[in-house]
Amino acid sequence: MISVTLLALIAGLAGQAKAPIHIAGVGQGNTVACEGRGVIVDGTEHNLTFTGNCASLKLNGTDNKVMIDLAPGAPVVVTGTDQTVRWRSSKAPQVRMNGVDNSVSKAP
Repeated sequence: MISVTLLALIAGLAGQAKAPIHIAGVGQGNTVACEGRGVIVDGTEHNLTFTGNCASLKLNGTDNKVMIDLAPGAPVVVTGTDQTVRWRSSKAPQVRMNGVDNSVSKAP
């Protein structure tokens, strides 16, 4: 079976779409430029910042902290426990949350 990330990469190489940014594992602390791509974060205890008009965010795991610049009205899906998302955009994202003690809020 081919993963969604691999399919997106193939589509991006064909000029149809840019591959999403996918970060997985434990304890990563990076700043990443989205350049209009979507973001997928899986894992635990990440402290991540995404800049540059990100198309979407899917956050899965436990105790992750994400600061993200979003395209206006971008979809944000948060699943897991103790997830914190702070977003910047001219229009609020479309938020779906599942889990316990998760928060999505506008950054000052």
